[in-house]
Parts: sequence; C-alpha cells; structure tokens
Amino acid sequence: GRTHWVAREPGGIHLEWDADVLQRIPGELISWQSLPGSDIATAGSVRFESANGQGTRVTVNLQYSGPGGKVSDALAKLIGRSPAADTQEGLRRLKSLMEAGEVPTR
Repeated sequence: GRTHWVAREPGGIHLEWDADVLQRIPGELISWQSLPGSDIATAGSVRFESANGQGTRVTVNLQYSGPGGKVSDALAKLIGRSPAADTQEGLRRLKSLMEAGEVPTR
C-alpha cells in the first residue's frame, strides 16, 4: 500500500517521496497520493481500458508540484523535463515494450 520513489534530476538534484496507493483494481486502475513532507507533492491514477478489441487504452491523470513551485516547474518545461513530457515518454516506452517486447534506443 505504500511506495518509495527516488528521482535524480539534472544538476545533481536528488528528490525522494513516499506515496500511498489509494485504489488498486488489477488490470483496470491504480491511484496514489504522496505523503505530507515529501520532496514532491503528487497524486494521480493510471487507468487501463479495452479499446474495442483493438488493444488497451492507457489513461494517466497526474497532479504534480515539485520543489520551488511554479518557477521551478516553468524552468523544467524550458529544459524539456516537465512531468507531462516525462509521462508521455514513459507511455511511449511502455507501448514499445508491450508491442515489441523491447524498448528502442535512441
């Protein structure tokens, strides 16, 4: 029910946070929320739904507030390290792994 996360960001920044799993329905949904006092305040969910027999639709809902608030969030976007960009890249890698059994290298 509880997870521990570690992220290493550009510039040697080291972030850690714990999160509680709020809901888990195998093959359908997982949702979480970080605990107070974490370096990152985050909450979200990942939902898996059938795409009419044509595969699986994966929907991510993510709320995120990093240290430094809106200023650091804007800076992260400028250098291409926003949570949205990282999530999109993670979903692309998951799709490749599920479809081809491997993740392509750049």
